[in-house]
Amino acid sequence: SNKNIIALLPKEKTSNRNNYNYQKAQKSIDIYNLDLSKYSFTRHEILRKFFNKLIKVAVYRYVFRNDNSKFKEFYRDFISDEDRKELHSLGLMKMVLKGQFVITPYILNDYKRQYKLK
Repeated sequence: SNKNIIALLPKEKTSNRNNYNYQKAQKSIDIYNLDLSKYSFTRHEILRKFFNKLIKVAVYRYVFRNDNSKFKEFYRDFISDEDRKELHSLGLMKMVLKGQFVITPYILNDYKRQYKLK
């Protein structure tokens, strides 16, 4: 593939990889799966492909914030196994599921009307 891939590296410019700041940055890159150099696609492509699904899952996550079993049922039915693998591969869905994906009240209300949610 001839795509431009983003490779994140620790900002700390040091030859000493035992440096605390270097290790902290590298750990963040690893935990949040930010090094795109190991993928043949980019987060941007995934976001574009799944934008509406991510928004809908985020809305349902908010609406069912007090009923986890209802949300899990929706999620299981709405996201196919194939889509789930791709969405989870770069951490986008993880952000949505953990509530780190903020939805403006305008979008939230629009989706609530569209899907007849309370």
